[in-house]
Amino acid sequence: MIGFRDGEGRSLALVYLYKRGTFYPFAPLPGGEEKRDSQVELQVNALLGDDLRVEKDLARWFPVWGAPGL
Repeated sequence: MIGFRDGEGRSLALVYLYKRGTFYPFAPLPGGEEKRDSQVELQVNALLGDDLRVEKDLARWFPVWGAPGL
């Protein structure tokens, strides 16, 4: 997992599925609740889809709550 944070404190991670050789974005909503920002995840998917091997099966985009770096 590679974690990023913007100037407003929002987190985004690119999670690597090593058995499949693909990445997927994970964007938890701020505030400590276990909710995801699906819109941001889909935007990142669209932006990186040509440069990274992004996991096409959205059911494999598992949340990684509490992971270090988020």
